Amino acid sequence: MRTLQKYIFFFRYANKMAIPAEAEEDPNVKQCYTKYEMIIDEFWVAYKEECFAKRECIEASELQNDIVKMNQDIKNLLHRNQSQWEKLNNIPNKENLLYLGKNYRACLTEQRNLMKQVKENLEAIATLEFQVKNMEDKWSRRGRYPIVDVNIFEVIQEEAHVNKIFLTSHLPQELENEKNLASVVEKSVDSSCPSRETLHKLVAQAKDEVQLLMNEKLSLYANTEDKLGPFRKQASTIAQKKLEESNDIKDSKSTIARIDEAIREKEIALFNVVGGEILHGDELKHFIAGLREKSTLYKNLRAQLQSFASEQGVVSRSLDVLKNIDPTIEDAFFNASATTLEKFPVEFLGNISDAKLLCKDFMQDIENLKTSIAQTHAHLAHTKKDVESISGTMNSVKDIFENATSTVAEEVSQLKEQLRETQSDIDSLEKTWKTTTQSLDKNEYIFNRLIDEMINDSDITGSESGSYLTALAKKKDENQLLVQKTQETVRRLEECKREEREIVEFYKHTEYLVLEKFEEED
Repeated sequence: MRTLQKYIFFFRYANKMAIPAEAEEDPNVKQCYTKYEMIIDEFWVAYKEECFAKRECIEASELQNDIVKMNQDIKNLLHRNQSQWEKLNNIPNKENLLYLGKNYRACLTEQRNLMKQVKENLEAIATLEFQVKNMEDKWSRRGRYPIVDVNIFEVIQEEAHVNKIFLTSHLPQELENEKNLASVVEKSVDSSCPSRETLHKLVAQAKDEVQLLMNEKLSLYANTEDKLGPFRKQASTIAQKKLEESNDIKDSKSTIARIDEAIREKEIALFNVVGGEILHGDELKHFIAGLREKSTLYKNLRAQLQSFASEQGVVSRSLDVLKNIDPTIEDAFFNASATTLEKFPVEFLGNISDAKLLCKDFMQDIENLKTSIAQTHAHLAHTKKDVESISGTMNSVKDIFENATSTVAEEVSQLKEQLRETQSDIDSLEKTWKTTTQSLDKNEYIFNRLIDEMINDSDITGSESGSYLTALAKKKDENQLLVQKTQETVRRLEECKREEREIVEFYKHTEYLVLEKFEEED
């Protein structure tokens, strides 16, 4: 209301102020009138500055409220990170879960490889049956057997004698070994889940026993006149290569285990550096959106502070210019009386002294406005310091997070590259191993077919050959029972593998989020 009264007063004063005609040419009167106009202009400038200062005060209060909210959000975020960290540390059986997950993954890989081998073996068997059928057709057209100098009856008789020795000496021991192995498998199935190292040792032991039995079997058929000698030597060489490649695969698997352990250690280090759980999904998006909004608000407030400072400089320079024009204005700032504008008549001012009093009062108002502007500027400077301190804290935390994530991302990428190289080596070794296995199975199948044909085509139908076939059939049944028990063990291990798959998916998701964070920062 006071501002409106001043506006009305100066409007009427500018229109009704009377100057005597004889005083118009007086230089002092002209100078006073000019100063009066300047004071009117200064009044409007001061009025606008006062309005602008009030608006600045309102914005400063809003900025202070935003700063309080930001501090509260930061406290809530730190509390939430602390609670999540405590939850992760208090997970029961954390190490056991990780261990079972690794075992599950290893068992799943072995099961997948076994299924592939079974499928390939079935295909190879079908191919060999087709080839054998073609060979039988060719032999039926060209003759059953070529003419040889040796007596077939004597050869078959010697083989029957060897088979008898094998049935009486080696087969019982081999049967006892198979029973012991089956009992060990049953105990392992009934007991808790074995470790990966134990499974590897058992597999290696079984392969060594199989290799030993194959060598003994091949040594029983060693004969200078035997036509299958080259095939047996080739089978022995292939079996030796198979054993070497199996050892290489074991080494590669141990390397993969070490790489997995290193990845787990790096993830724990990242967790410790960040100071809590890494956000992902919608939570990470909301957190990033909140940081962007706060950063935008800080930039806007900083721009407003800069504009305030520039306008304050303009006001200061304007006051200096006024002081240079009329040095008495500075004295009026300090010697103004307590007379208010309402005491003067609105219609007319009597003389120049009244006008001076009016100007002094007006300059006092200007000085008060200047003081309020200075106070507002000091308050804004204090607020700016608070904003800069908060911004510095946020930048330091952001730098720590970026350094930690960049270091971990580089190490993870290196480990992934090593893992890919190791996996390629394993794939090549497994491919070679499968090829040798197929070749060995083909040779064994051809060898068994030739022996069966020789036994079936011979005229000897004694009890020795029949007992040998019965023993072989019994051994085949026992081997099938052992395979069924082993499959049951694999099915039980699949339950442990499911947990490991979830852990691996969590690690992959964490890595994806870290990479996505880097892309957003770029």
